Amino acid sequence: TMRSNGVHLVLGPESSEECKILKIYANLNDVLLLSSSSTAKELAIPNDNLMRLAIDDSNQARLLAEQIWHDGITDLAILARTDIYGDGLMTSLIEEFQALGGTVFASNWCPRVTELIPEVVSNMAAQVESQNLAIGSNHVGVVAAMFDEGVEVMQSAAGYSALSGVRWYGTDGMAQNTLLLTNATAGAFAVQTRFVCAAFQRFTNQLYSAVEANIIATLGAQAVPRYPMNSYDSLCLLSLALKQTGSLVTMDQLITAVRAAGPAYAGCTGPVLFNAADDR
Repeated sequence: TMRSNGVHLVLGPESSEECKILKIYANLNDVLLLSSSSTAKELAIPNDNLMRLAIDDSNQARLLAEQIWHDGITDLAILARTDIYGDGLMTSLIEEFQALGGTVFASNWCPRVTELIPEVVSNMAAQVESQNLAIGSNHVGVVAAMFDEGVEVMQSAAGYSALSGVRWYGTDGMAQNTLLLTNATAGAFAVQTRFVCAAFQRFTNQLYSAVEANIIATLGAQAVPRYPMNSYDSLCLLSLALKQTGSLVTMDQLITAVRAAGPAYAGCTGPVLFNAADDR
């Protein structure tokens, strides 16, 4: 509908699954997608109409694997959501953790149909219990690569001593999840398992603080110090690119202008350098 009304520039979409689907249309219809929070490694494709202000998940997987290994975890079970985000993170995390010398003894998919979550958790509990008996629970960890459904997973996992007796880790999809704070069972489980999530770091420059303060004032709640700031910067980058070109011109020219504007832009998340796939 927006394209039929002359729109060629879209700030978003925000999830990787949405980007995967809409990118096909965007490539065929001269629409540029500039996402602030899509991170799936599989979308790191050169010469398409998707630009991303977040780094892709190959970086997150590497740093998360290093943190888990540093914590003394040698054997890992992974539970990932069934989409391009979960698939990419699971694949990358397995590669990175094994490269460090670790073992991934279980890789499970979490359907986005919540009625099936108890069965998935039950199956994983049996896998983890077996590994705990084999090497000791202090060397076993669980990674949940999910969004809000991860809260229901943790609520269900609280009923299994094998799962509550090991370390749990999350990804940016669950970092600072507000639902986790309101679910007493899942929240207590997160504390017991010392749940830690990887997240895009906050910045400390003056503009970041100003944008963050305005978001907090508007929402009446603490802002998540990650991707909302990328949204602000994406609007500014597009504005600078259009100012440089003088008009929309061709899509290739516009993308080139956005790339050129990024390094010199003193944004709230700092200068933005794009790689060959037009990801940060």
